Amino acid sequence: MRRSFTAVLVLILASGCGGAGTATADTSGPESTVTDPLTSSADGSATSIATTGPTSGADESASTTVVDITEARFWAIELADPTGPRLRDWATSTAQRPPDADAPDGIDGTLAWIYADLIELWRNDDRVRALAMSEVALARSHRDAVPGAAIDILGSAAALLADSYAIIADRASAATRPGSPGEPLFAAWSEYATRSGSAAERLRSALVDARSLSLEDQACFLAVFAGDEGCGGVGADLAAAVLADAETNAQAIDEAEIADLGTSRTFGVELDECAAWDQAASTTGLTDSEESKIWLAIDGHDLDVKFAVRSECHREREGIDDAAVDEVADRALFHGYVEAVAAAVVETGYDEMSVELRNGAEDERHEYEYRSGEATTLVVDVARDLASRTWTLVDDPVLATTLYEVADLEFDDWAELGRYELAWDEVTVCDMWSEVLGELQTELDDDALSAFELAVSELGIVGSLVPDYCD
Repeated sequence: MRRSFTAVLVLILASGCGGAGTATADTSGPESTVTDPLTSSADGSATSIATTGPTSGADESASTTVVDITEARFWAIELADPTGPRLRDWATSTAQRPPDADAPDGIDGTLAWIYADLIELWRNDDRVRALAMSEVALARSHRDAVPGAAIDILGSAAALLADSYAIIADRASAATRPGSPGEPLFAAWSEYATRSGSAAERLRSALVDARSLSLEDQACFLAVFAGDEGCGGVGADLAAAVLADAETNAQAIDEAEIADLGTSRTFGVELDECAAWDQAASTTGLTDSEESKIWLAIDGHDLDVKFAVRSECHREREGIDDAAVDEVADRALFHGYVEAVAAAVVETGYDEMSVELRNGAEDERHEYEYRSGEATTLVVDVARDLASRTWTLVDDPVLATTLYEVADLEFDDWAELGRYELAWDEVTVCDMWSEVLGELQTELDDDALSAFELAVSELGIVGSLVPDYCD
């Protein structure tokens, strides 16, 4: 094989997408290139042989140079791991149980005792955010784009529920003293929480199995789990089994009779659940901000209406029915995110010259792919890293879910970024991207602004890392 180094670039591309010894059409990147067979080295790595010197005459000698092309893939990118918190630990059961202790005297004192343990579990646990995000993640507009992220959110929520119910069951069981005024209440709590915790743990275990499936089967699992139709295979089968198990668990939970704590006095006992929570908050040093995050997470959930009654207490005290989202703070946080993404786009230096290489000679097309890959890597690394550090800070569950999806994006071909369509139009602060664009128009000169707009459209940033439009 006699060829120049420039011609060898075709073979380099093949090392990342085709098998040695077979002509392969590479369609992984934006440019489709037909590659020639490769020569395999003794250690199995792909090599190409470049020959220099005379090419005619039987007695003329030629010198050869072996060029290692194992790792050269012009269209490929390697993304850095985000540094912010991720939902990863849920796949391994880490059941949290409080130390053994005797329940205090009195119903209100026991309630405060239980609440204090729940507060310590919830206040610094990222899974609390996942509980608020789980319904959003299961919506089709979210789960289809990044199914793995949706399963992580659902699995984390299930793990948190398992731990929460375990605390309630343990403490309520310890408080069930025969003949005491609180015996009926805490006996009901213990039974209900035991069955609910078992159901949550079974769901967590099933989601572990779902997470190990292919992306297609993950998406199908979520679709069937959410009640949609139109797919089959192992994902659909697993979801059907999970739903059947959930129905059985729901019937068992319903048999454990327990009233909504804030709307009636269960079994005729007298209690002040709001004062008990206040006592627990004081004992644990719970801040207003931490309590707000907890209420946002459990608002309307069984943990709220049957046990902690945050919604009922706020309704009675302040006339507030729902946990409030701090939209001002969310806008500031999202502004910082999109501003950083925009700055990264500017930093790439990606311009019209980069794109013009796309239609040039073979080496120019490879340069185009390389520049595009480098630019995409820079912007995506910034976006994923900042999104991973922001999703736990925002109040809006939709914004938190979408940012988590950004942090969870995984691909190795720069052209794949544009295939992601996240549900940005559902985000309450979606318009912030337009605001940042307006700021750039005054900060950049015409050439820089044109280059920025070209890079945004060419690299597939809109719709994936930032909003494409707002509804």
